[in-house]
Amino acid sequence: MCSMPPVLARSLRRSALLLGACAGIGGAQQRPVADSTLAAADAAWDVRDLPKARALYQRIVDADSTATSRAAYRLATLLSWEGQFPEAIRLYELYVRLEPRDLDGRVGLARVYAWSSRFAASVATYDTVLTRNAEYRDAALGRARALGAWGRLPDALVAYRDWRARHPDDVEAALAIARVLAWKGSLAESEALYDSLRTTGGVDAEKGAALVQAWRGDLAGSEVAWEKLTVRFPKDPEVWVGLAQVQRWMGRPFDARVALDQALRVHPGYDDAQQQMRWVRAEIAPQFSTTLMRADDSDGNLLESMRLGLAGARAWGGRWALVAEQRRVGQGAVAQSTALRGSLLWQPPHRHVSWRGDLGVARLDAGVATVPLRDVLTGILQVTRVMNDRLTVGLAAARAPLDEVRSTLSRGLMFGTLAADASVRATSQLTIAVAAGAGQARGDLDGGRSRTTALARAQWTVHRSFAFSATARTTAWNRPAYGVFYAPQRQSLAEVGTVWERPHDLGVVLRADAALALQRVRFEHDAAKRRTVPRATLVTGWRFAPGREILATFVYANVASTATLHEGDYRYSALSLGGRYSY
Repeated sequence: MCSMPPVLARSLRRSALLLGACAGIGGAQQRPVADSTLAAADAAWDVRDLPKARALYQRIVDADSTATSRAAYRLATLLSWEGQFPEAIRLYELYVRLEPRDLDGRVGLARVYAWSSRFAASVATYDTVLTRNAEYRDAALGRARALGAWGRLPDALVAYRDWRARHPDDVEAALAIARVLAWKGSLAESEALYDSLRTTGGVDAEKGAALVQAWRGDLAGSEVAWEKLTVRFPKDPEVWVGLAQVQRWMGRPFDARVALDQALRVHPGYDDAQQQMRWVRAEIAPQFSTTLMRADDSDGNLLESMRLGLAGARAWGGRWALVAEQRRVGQGAVAQSTALRGSLLWQPPHRHVSWRGDLGVARLDAGVATVPLRDVLTGILQVTRVMNDRLTVGLAAARAPLDEVRSTLSRGLMFGTLAADASVRATSQLTIAVAAGAGQARGDLDGGRSRTTALARAQWTVHRSFAFSATARTTAWNRPAYGVFYAPQRQSLAEVGTVWERPHDLGVVLRADAALALQRVRFEHDAAKRRTVPRATLVTGWRFAPGREILATFVYANVASTATLHEGDYRYSALSLGGRYSY
């Protein structure tokens, strides 16, 4: 596991907060101190004047680290709270040597091992404690938390469940089980457990349920749940961070920034709020992106493209982008298109609707001196509306050059479309989407070519990173365009697929999408042809900071498309390399 989930890091710290402050030092025997420094330090500790206590305990340890075990223990505790893990570990290890029978010191040491990502040492230390006292709650739950932070989620789940089997009334353990189930990807099971804990688990159960609701894709419903929690618990920074995270996922970074500002007003040093603010600032800041792509197929078509983009966000809910792209297509001779376009996405604050407008100009070069250059307008207009926590609908109109192959680009073909779509979340795991569209190709043809499309898709989310899908789609042209582009009377696909992705914000990016379809193609005077066609997509790269990443994408497909001449055995592959930098 590359990094500890923020919620888990917070859970580790919360479990320890004030443990050393409230507890004694177990069976530790106090060593005499010649002066009153220890008494003064203990008095400051008792009244929670922690800076003074830290300074006095530090003075004692600097003078003679073996003079008092309590000074070493409490200084280690304070240093661990400040994130000074190496020195805290040294002092806890010293305390364990001085007081080998006291289990509190070993628990403190194990906890800081986990905080410093030394998970094997942490689990081993917890095991030592549990060997002596299997009912030591802080050790049992601490060990389970360390296993979760280590990435050993099944083992963490076993540890939590073992403890709860012996202590069925331990609500904190039940909440931890629900949390690990969510991290493990068992969202339905996690959500059911959180719901069952709403009475006994209080606000923590409601927070967990709201987070799982977002993870399973119900962002609108999750936002409503977090907003209700902010009204009831305005002094809880965690609910403001939960609201901000969902608003960021919904593409509303300025709303998220308002919520994070509130979290930091309540708790200025709150780590989760500061981490989320890094992502929000990256999404608000201008971003530069670039993508290089090369594709070819079994019919000898070649496509190369280079795209440069600059984008940013505005406080009134708008996102702007400027894009320059050059595409070179060839099959022997080479033709190219050069496009410049600007786009604006507007999502009014606190409203579940978004508008997108895209306007540009493209220059089409047939690559032949006798064919003049063509300058054409391109554009997109799209509106999306979240009707409720289950239904989302959209409408779109677009006009773009048909520049995937040389035969279409050299003729200056343009394609216009009208489309509508809807997505319904039937259950917490099942989403059903439908779409339909109509379009027309125009240019140097003997009349235009009209196309209709329809699609139905069901996706079953098994867990957070893995899903299955079943898709049926059909495309129909009013008449073929032999020698120009692929336009069958009807092409239908019945497809089953799966998608997996690594659910981490930073570090390695990995996503795999694979499917197998039964393709049926029929032209006007030919019998329908059927064959099984696979496709696969792999995305990998590295996200080294919010808004900063490098990604490579590989696509392979046998599905017939615009460039197809021989749909019976058509193969297409593409490789792209892209990067994004927010500054």
